[in-house]
Amino acid sequence: MSRVLALWCPDWPAVAAAALADLPATHPVAVTSGNRVIACSATARAEGVRRGLRRRESQARCPELYVAMADPERDARLFEPVAAAIDAVAPGVEVLRPGLLVLSARGVSRYFGSEEAAAERLVDQASAAGVESQVGVADQLSTAVIAARRAALVPPGGGGTVSGAATHAGVGGRTQPVCTASRGAGGSAAQARDQNHRCFCGSTGSGRRFAFRCRCGARASCGAR
Repeated sequence: MSRVLALWCPDWPAVAAAALADLPATHPVAVTSGNRVIACSATARAEGVRRGLRRRESQARCPELYVAMADPERDARLFEPVAAAIDAVAPGVEVLRPGLLVLSARGVSRYFGSEEAAAERLVDQASAAGVESQVGVADQLSTAVIAARRAALVPPGGGGTVSGAATHAGVGGRTQPVCTASRGAGGSAAQARDQNHRCFCGSTGSGRRFAFRCRCGARASCGAR
């Protein structure tokens, strides 16, 4: 059975809305439909914004919140360059929806030497396109999609079992890798999660040590155990 690799860009509707509005990645953003939040950024969640909240309530919790209307065409249009960037190094990409794509893991893992190396390369490629991402690999498509949300590589024959990366709790309740470059320089875990040392969501590896790319440009193994 051919294994499946899934690449997921978290909070894509909010990411796309922020990009179109030329907002920095750290600005809180929410996307609404029917006057309720359907997607929001990690910084918005850190201020208490959640999916399902009414627009007025979300703005009361986060006065700086940028609110955009749901726009599937915007989401799809802005995801095209990301999909193209991935397809340039791993042909055969299929976009399931804006922010989520899949491809056969067999060819790309052979080309880059392993599933771990392929996942890291694709995360780097998405990063070069300006977006954060997570990769998951599994025997089945549905499991690979779930694995991508955990940044996990499910061993062959693992069925529906998904084991996530070792991480620290981060902003907005999302698990967040800690930048060991910051910690190695004497920074605390809290300081490692500030705007300058927030690791990209993308992670790859095996076992309990994963590699991360931080906003500060550092690349190091996660300090979590």
